[in-house]
Amino acid sequence: QTWARLYPNDFIPHNNLSLNYKLIGRYEDAMKEGLEAVRLSPNNTSARDNLTASFVGLGRADEAEQMAKESEKINPDTYSAHLPKYFFAFKRRDQAGMDRVLEWAKGRPEEAEFTSVAAFTAVYFGKWKQAEELQRRSVEMFKAQGRKENSAQGLMALAGNLVYLEKCSDAKEYAKAALSAFRGQVTMAGAAQVFAACGDESQAQSLLDELLKLYPKNTVVTAIVAPIVRAELEMVRGNYEQALQLLESCRAYDFGQLTGVSNPYSRANLFLKLRRGNEAAAEFKGIIDKPYIDASSPAHALSRLGLARALVMNGDTAGARTAYQDFFALWKDADPDLPIVVQAKKEYEQLK
Repeated sequence: QTWARLYPNDFIPHNNLSLNYKLIGRYEDAMKEGLEAVRLSPNNTSARDNLTASFVGLGRADEAEQMAKESEKINPDTYSAHLPKYFFAFKRRDQAGMDRVLEWAKGRPEEAEFTSVAAFTAVYFGKWKQAEELQRRSVEMFKAQGRKENSAQGLMALAGNLVYLEKCSDAKEYAKAALSAFRGQVTMAGAAQVFAACGDESQAQSLLDELLKLYPKNTVVTAIVAPIVRAELEMVRGNYEQALQLLESCRAYDFGQLTGVSNPYSRANLFLKLRRGNEAAAEFKGIIDKPYIDASSPAHALSRLGLARALVMNGDTAGARTAYQDFFALWKDADPDLPIVVQAKKEYEQLK
């Protein structure tokens, strides 16, 4: 902010502010700064990309898509020009549009990124086996390009999604593989969360201690990662109220690009465990009502399942039945042997 005040014609501080506001979920502020960055440097694609993402965060899809098209005109043959095309095709369920982008990427260095993007799409629809194969392929491409950090983040993405799918044994293996591939802030933070959620207290605490020692003044580590890891550990111990209090401390960062929908999803499940159905339902609805935030997360589908469970708890059988049906419709092509799917079908049958 000081930089912007001292150098009013420089787009960079506004662009940096736009990015940072997006990370912590302040999309209105991100949009304002993005608009100023684009005004000051209209041919800069980074500024336009930030503005596009700000519109997405606000759910203003038409404006986001228009801005992405304007950015594409400036530099049409790049990853950042094609990623929005894939994203908007995905939101429209336009498989042909997604396939065109994947075809463009074939044989290019960007194929690694887009293979990973396709993996996220698969897991969004509960197609875990397909997602795992695509993400592994992406990891191998990154390795071949000498991009160790990217390959590690791909492995960590697998681990994180496995936690959502309640497959902790595999999640921990992928987290270990990610740390072996590249031990950095992002992978350490991700692994700490995976180990905590899966009840491996010693590994989670060790990683958190190391992160806090390495990055003692890093806001992300101290104000976001640390309370999330501690909350997960309290949840595993059955201390649900303490876990809720810890997650409340970082509520301000909900729906930002750093945490996406993970914190509201964790809170919702804690409310379920505490049999506080109304509060659980409100958290799950908050995720469902923001389809453009963390758009490929399986939590969007699983929040429909969570909402169904909350409504059962509240005695709203008709509403619960509808929520279960919404979940099954979204995951109609999901792997049928996923434990979470098997359990959901049992619950639904008991409603009839």
